[in-house]
Amino acid sequence: MAASRRPLAVSGRGQAGAAPTDCVGVEPTDARRRHERLRVELPAVVWLHGRQLAARVVDVSLSGLALLLPEPAPTRQLVRVEVRPDSGAPFPFTAMVVYTVDTGDPLWPCRVGVMLYGIGRERAALWDEFIRKTRAALKARRTAA
Repeated sequence: MAASRRPLAVSGRGQAGAAPTDCVGVEPTDARRRHERLRVELPAVVWLHGRQLAARVVDVSLSGLALLLPEPAPTRQLVRVEVRPDSGAPFPFTAMVVYTVDTGDPLWPCRVGVMLYGIGRERAALWDEFIRKTRAALKARRTAA
């Protein structure tokens, strides 16, 4: 079943050169996704507009992830992301912003979808392994419940 589309778009700007101040656009529907999404809650760091921002990863897939951020990110912007899994070393990579959604949450006002960008074979293999382990852990939790 396809998820509904939520209207969005990055619009408005703060002071000269500042980040956009509100989120608007269209979040991808389930029918348009290429890979299974796995719900997670992990800390992350995103480098956006030359600044380091705390973030939360809310889902991951083979091709990207969704993050909660304190501010929107422009579509097609390249950003540096570092996912910090509960176990294992931090996983830094470059990603391209594909959507920004207003969450209505004052703490994490923007949900930002990013797609892995130019990570190379070796890093892609590490990401695939992370996804495989995450899928197995989620399955084990569901089975135990």
